[in-house]
Amino acid sequence: MNYNQNFLHDINQQLFPRDITDKNLRERIFFPLRFQRLESQPSHLEIAKQMSQTEPLQGVNCQTSINTTVQNVIRRLVEVFGEEMAKDGVNTAPLIQRQRGKKGAWEVVYQWLWQHKFPRWQLDWIWQGLVKQADSPADWIRFTPVKPGDKKLVVPLGKTREQPVIGLNIPSMMHIDLECDAGHLLLLNRGSESRYVMCPSAAFAPRNRLTGETILMPQLGAICEQNKIKFDSPGKEEFLGIVVNRWLEFPKDWATLQNNLAVAYSNRIRGDRSENLEAAIAHCKKALLVYTPNNVPIECFKTSFILGELAWDTHNFTLAIQGYKLAKMVRIQSLSPCRREVWREVF
Repeated sequence: MNYNQNFLHDINQQLFPRDITDKNLRERIFFPLRFQRLESQPSHLEIAKQMSQTEPLQGVNCQTSINTTVQNVIRRLVEVFGEEMAKDGVNTAPLIQRQRGKKGAWEVVYQWLWQHKFPRWQLDWIWQGLVKQADSPADWIRFTPVKPGDKKLVVPLGKTREQPVIGLNIPSMMHIDLECDAGHLLLLNRGSESRYVMCPSAAFAPRNRLTGETILMPQLGAICEQNKIKFDSPGKEEFLGIVVNRWLEFPKDWATLQNNLAVAYSNRIRGDRSENLEAAIAHCKKALLVYTPNNVPIECFKTSFILGELAWDTHNFTLAIQGYKLAKMVRIQSLSPCRREVWREVF
C-alpha cells in the first residue's frame, strides 16, 4: 500500500475497529471508497453499487441505506476527531445536524482529511517507521544547563534506565555522542506542538559532519548560539538521530512540506484570518531552518519573501523587515556568475 492507502486504512481502523459482530461492516467498507483521492468523485449511489460488489456484501442492496451509512460515518468521524477538526477551523456542528435535502458534509470532511490530517499523519508515519529501526546507545543525547559565569561545560552522565528530565525555561546545551567518525548527522525533534530538523540547521547546527568527537548544540555561529536551547512548556520531547553516508534530501522534503502548509494557511478561507496567517508564518520559519542561503538559496529567497509578505499583513513589521532583508541578501549573493543561470529560472 502507498501512503494514501495506508492513511485511509489507519483512519478506518480508528473509526471502525473489527469486532466479533462486525456491526459497522458497511461503514468500514464505505469509508475508503468515499474518501479516497480521486480527480472525479463518484456519487453515493455509485459507491453503494461498489459496496455490493465487495465479497462481504456480495449481493446486498446497499443503495437503500446509503444515506444512513454516510451519516453514521460522518458522525463517527466527528466523535473521534472533532476536537482536532475544531482546532483546524472546521465547524463540526452542521456536519452532524444536516437537514434533509442539504449536501456537502462529506466534502468538508474530505478536505479536512487530506489538507490537515494527512500531512500530520504522514510525518508521524515516517517518524514511527524510523523509530522502529533505531538502535540507541546509552546516553547518546543529554542536556546540560548553562549558568551565567560558567567557564566550561560539564555534562553529567546521569543514571541509566531513567527517563531524562529537562528543566523548563533553563538555557541548556545539547550533547550528542555517537562514537562515529564518519558520515553526517540528521537530528530530528518532535514535541506535542512542534517539529524541527535540529541538525543540520541554521538555528542550532550548521555543521553536521561526524568526526568521532562530541557534538555540542547550539554550535558556534548558529542563530541560537547566545540564547541556547530552552523548553517553555511541559510535555514530551522526542529526538531521533540518523547517521548517513551522504547528504539526504529528507530535510528538504520536510521543509517543502512546511512551505506548502504555509501557502495553504495563507490562502485558507475557513477559520479566523489572523490565526491562519500566524500559522502560515510559523510554517515559513520552520522551512527556513532548512532553507539556508548557502544550502538552498532559491527556496530560501522564495520562503523569506513570503514570510515578509505574511508578517506585513499581520502588521508585524519587525519580522517583515527581517524576511525582506534575508530575501534581499540571498538575491545579492545570487549575482555571482556561477549562479546567474540558475536564477534565470526564477525571474
